[in-house]
Amino acid sequence: MMLKRTLIFLFLAFGLNVQADQQAILSKAEAEKTVAFLEDHVEIILYCGCCSNDTYTKLALTKVSYECESSNWCRVRVQGVDVETQSELSKTIDLAYAWVNIDGVAKNLAWEVGLNADPCTPNFDWETFESIREVSEDVFDKNDAEAFQLSFKKLKKLLESETGFTLETFESNKQFVVEEVTLTSKPTMNSVVVSQIGGDFEHRYTIQQNRGSN
Repeated sequence: MMLKRTLIFLFLAFGLNVQADQQAILSKAEAEKTVAFLEDHVEIILYCGCCSNDTYTKLALTKVSYECESSNWCRVRVQGVDVETQSELSKTIDLAYAWVNIDGVAKNLAWEVGLNADPCTPNFDWETFESIREVSEDVFDKNDAEAFQLSFKKLKKLLESETGFTLETFESNKQFVVEEVTLTSKPTMNSVVVSQIGGDFEHRYTIQQNRGSN
């Protein structure tokens, strides 16, 4: 209950958006648009920047499709061959953690099809996976920086005291007790990365602060 009250306070006081599973569930129209877009691409990279210790998987696509439970509950499925291991892979994807090759740059799939997402990492080189930072420190206004730091201090004090509750992991659906919470600031991206740690598990998500919030 304390965690729920804290998060509600954050939403109201700071105007924040929290991302975990972001664009895994789509409308039928969104799924159709994504499949049509991917039909023009021979490869896709699967990488979750919001997850702990995730690795880059480059997939040579053999088939892209979608499957729906209803018109507003669809998932995109990719099938192909892992370029590195040569093993076959078939899985549904979260568009926020999928990347396509645009002139040698890995760009976020959700963004490319017009959906909102926070992939928790900038674009990167398609071959080397090295980050391509397109946001300069110089464009981060002094007033923005001061407002961000004030919000970050409040968030840090609130969230790092929230431990001892049970969470379920995003991918394996295993439960663990949160023993430690750490916050890392990304001022130029106007966001904070929250890591909730317990035993061998880590739950990581991004809080995006809306411009103009205090």
